[in-house]
Amino acid sequence: MKTFLKAAALAATALTATVSVTAPVHAQTAQAQIVIVDMDEVIGTSAAGKGAQAVLQGQANGLQARVKTLTDGFQKEEDALRTQVQNKTIAQPALEAKLKDLQSRKQSAETEIGGRQRSLQQSQSYVVKQIDEAAQPIITAIMKERGASIALASGATVQIANSLDITAEVVKRLNVAKPSVSTTPPAQTQSK
Repeated sequence: MKTFLKAAALAATALTATVSVTAPVHAQTAQAQIVIVDMDEVIGTSAAGKGAQAVLQGQANGLQARVKTLTDGFQKEEDALRTQVQNKTIAQPALEAKLKDLQSRKQSAETEIGGRQRSLQQSQSYVVKQIDEAAQPIITAIMKERGASIALASGATVQIANSLDITAEVVKRLNVAKPSVSTTPPAQTQSK
């Protein structure tokens, strides 16, 4: 009976040793099938992303300048009308007409600015779409090269080993495959 217990204990020890040895090997195999990509970094550091960013920043700066010009102009007109009211140098009907005209022009300016903001947002989305579409086959190729079956966004992970991050390689290949993108989205078809 003692020998049987010793044999059972040895078998249990051997089984435990086998499980603890094979479990990490299996975990390492699973890690080798995953790659990580930081698409924000791909978009921000690729040649196409940087080129588009320069153009879009210029458009954003132009939009800010236009907003400032309109705001300053309207403020001056309002100040002038306020001064005329305080000095009693403007008649009520003329004041009402000028206020109505000013309000109408403000609404037109808001429509203009809103349109330009939407246009800028569409351009940004179009840039991201083009870069993403160009990056997908590159990511697929790298996955095949590394024997990976899953590509995860870096934001979906808590911690990763640097060896799993393929972002720099994606950027390198993207710079060759698609060095620039358009910042002008195709015309939207309007539904009738």
